[in-house]
Amino acid sequence: MAQYQVLKPIEKNCVHYVPKGHKGPKTVLSMSHGKPIPVDASGTIELTDDEALEMTGGQIPMVKGRPEAYWRIRDKRVAEEAAEAKAIADAEAAEKEEFEQWKAAKTKAAKKK
Repeated sequence: MAQYQVLKPIEKNCVHYVPKGHKGPKTVLSMSHGKPIPVDASGTIELTDDEALEMTGGQIPMVKGRPEAYWRIRDKRVAEEAAEAKAIADAEAAEKEEFEQWKAAKTKAAKKK
């Protein structure tokens, strides 16, 4: 997991992460279940690539590792999804063409009778 700097408050695994130097209470109420949870004011958070992809509101820049790695992952996924969609469209087009050929052959056979 890569380590990221916290720019805006983030709640993960019942811990409320806030930017470094945040002065405030040691516990806050959870945004999800409303119970008190600890506050981590270290200013960093560890996230997987999938978790980092979900942070689109400017909560994190990358601290260690390759810069903007999560954007590369997103671009790769978009390319894979586009390739899958193209393969499906090609298969559907081939199926339609096969059907049209079958329909033409059936019509031709019906005309011969």
